[in-house]
Amino acid sequence: MPELLLLGVLVLVAAAALVTLVVLAASARRRDVARSTALRAARWEVATTAEAGRTVVSVERVAVVDGSRTVLGRTLVASIDDGAPDWQDQLLRARIEAQERAAVLALES
Repeated sequence: MPELLLLGVLVLVAAAALVTLVVLAASARRRDVARSTALRAARWEVATTAEAGRTVVSVERVAVVDGSRTVLGRTLVASIDDGAPDWQDQLLRARIEAQERAAVLALES
């Protein structure tokens, strides 16, 4: 009789473990599918940042993964000295070039 009770408990524990594994596997699969979908939906964006006395213009491939903005790739367009007398003109030209490059990269992806 105690063996039967022990067998019943073991079956229940095994069933609970199996259900837990199935639920965890399904959850991981959903996360993988969501991540893959987010990566396929990634887009190219113009980015301007300040780095060590320079203004850096780049094109970034960006995706939203798990609710967070994630940069997947970055292409430098220009690095402009913050003290340059024609800083505004350089920045404008760099941003125009970055927008054109982003458009081409979006067509290729």
